[in-house]
Amino acid sequence: MITLDLWFGDIQDCMPQVWTDEQGIVDAWFLDGFAPSKNPEMWSQSLFDGMAKLARTDCTVATFTAAGFVRRGLMDAGFTMRKAKGFGKKREMLAGHIAERQYGSNVKPWYTRRAANIDSVAIIGGGVGSATTALALARRGIRTTLYCADALPAEGASGNRQGAVYPLLNGVNDALSRFFAPAFVFARQFVDQAAANNEKAGTTFDYDWCGVTQLAWDDNAAKKLGNMLDGGFPDALIRSLNVEETEQVTGVETGFHSVNYPLGGWLCPQALTRALIQQAQQTGMLMLHTECEIKQITQDADQQWQLTDQHGQQSVHSAVVVANGHRFAELTQTQAIPAYSVRGQVSHIPTNAALSN
Repeated sequence: MITLDLWFGDIQDCMPQVWTDEQGIVDAWFLDGFAPSKNPEMWSQSLFDGMAKLARTDCTVATFTAAGFVRRGLMDAGFTMRKAKGFGKKREMLAGHIAERQYGSNVKPWYTRRAANIDSVAIIGGGVGSATTALALARRGIRTTLYCADALPAEGASGNRQGAVYPLLNGVNDALSRFFAPAFVFARQFVDQAAANNEKAGTTFDYDWCGVTQLAWDDNAAKKLGNMLDGGFPDALIRSLNVEETEQVTGVETGFHSVNYPLGGWLCPQALTRALIQQAQQTGMLMLHTECEIKQITQDADQQWQLTDQHGQQSVHSAVVVANGHRFAELTQTQAIPAYSVRGQVSHIPTNAALSN
């Protein structure tokens, strides 16, 4: 599986935000074919130094240009450079590699914790969080076991018949809003991809990107929705509707103005959860155990996690993901984490001809 990350922005701003460990994360650098004179701000020593910081040992670099200052800059950053035969009519290009990892003066790699060697992951749960995690791990070739306390997945909070999907925003455009806005768009893409993949496999789940509308039904709601509109978000994400527009969009008489999320919609959480788990199982990387309550987690001398269920059966995994909703604090390791449950309620209302249309 190939995972493609697209970074939009100036490389001088984006590169410092890319995380790396002491081994580096980049195996090959390809610099674009534009002449450095057409984009002098990019071709700087800070770029070359950033490339070296992210490079693994023996990372290669290649660029269409053969400019001397580019070669010298890459060499100063730690790359061994040479001229090679160019492409097409281009006589020469630059190619090279980095023989040894480069560390910044403020980095002490001997204090850095090495990445764990994960070959088996346990997930405790059974809802949509467990399902999406299991599928993500399966796509990365990591063997995973899902321990579900119920007879079937999605029997708890993820067992709702229908759930609205829209971004969590507020009026200050803070870190929370800046996270949820792109996360919402990513979730849409994830659902569309999952639907396409599951349709090929013969399983489907119901969903529709019909938009979501929230009514300003009292003063508190109007104030809250007004604050969200003050956040400066694009109209494609959230927009204001007057009473007439609200009734036109929803198809029912409301008597209230509203905010509308044009990209929002609804889906069936239970069907989605089970479809995602089935999709992960089809990769051969996920094993599902139902009616299995994990009562205890301990870590052995080899830093492996030992799980014990209600029958005293034990299993060993390299890592554990706890995604069991309101039962999160039942384990010793999670009791000190400041998480709390929020009680919810779902009402099922019969439809009518107007709503059906």
